[in-house]
Amino acid sequence: MNTIIRILGLFSLLVSAAIGGGHEYHYDGLHDVNSSEKNNPIFNGDFERILRYKLLQFTSVTSTELNDESKYNLNKIFESVEPYVSANANYKIVIIGHTRLDKEKEYELAQKSTLLGSWQNSIMESVSNDKENSEVCVKSVEKIKQEFIDHNVSGDKILTECRNGTDPLYLENDGDARVKNHRVNVVLYQSKNK
Repeated sequence: MNTIIRILGLFSLLVSAAIGGGHEYHYDGLHDVNSSEKNNPIFNGDFERILRYKLLQFTSVTSTELNDESKYNLNKIFESVEPYVSANANYKIVIIGHTRLDKEKEYELAQKSTLLGSWQNSIMESVSNDKENSEVCVKSVEKIKQEFIDHNVSGDKILTECRNGTDPLYLENDGDARVKNHRVNVVLYQSKNK
C-alpha cells in the first residue's frame, strides 16, 4: 500500500511539473527590489508588532471599488489603526496592490498556435495587458492610501507598492479568480521603542 501511495505522489509531482503547476506563489519583499530598498526597515526592521489585515478585494478586475465585504473589513482596519494614530505611535502602514496575472508572452504564443488555445484565450480573459494591470494597481493602492489619510493617518506613515500580477493567489481558470487576484494587502508595522 505504501508503495502505491509513493508512486501516486511521484506521478502527481511529475504531472504538476509538466503542466506548469507545482509553483508556490508568495510575496518576498526582497525579491524584486533594488539595493537601496534592501535597507528599508520594513524589510529587515525590528518590530514590536506586525498586524496583517484581511485582504481587500475589488468588484472587478479593472475596478477600484471595493466589494461589500472589503468595505466592512477596511472600516475594521481603521478601527484597529486609530489607537496608533491617537497615541502618535512609531508605526508604518504598508499597502501592497495586486492584480490579475500579467501577460505571459511565451504562453500566449503557444496558446495562439493551437485552435483550442486560441479559442480559450478569446473567452477566458485570463490574459491581461501589463500596462493596464499596472495602472489599475496604482489607482487601487492610491485610493486605499487616500482612505487612510481621510482617517487621520499621516501620508508619511504610509508606504505603497504595486506587485501587479506577480503574486497571484488563485489560478486564473478558476471561476472568479481573476477578480480575487485583484486585491490589496494592508499591514501595520509598529517599531520597538528604543
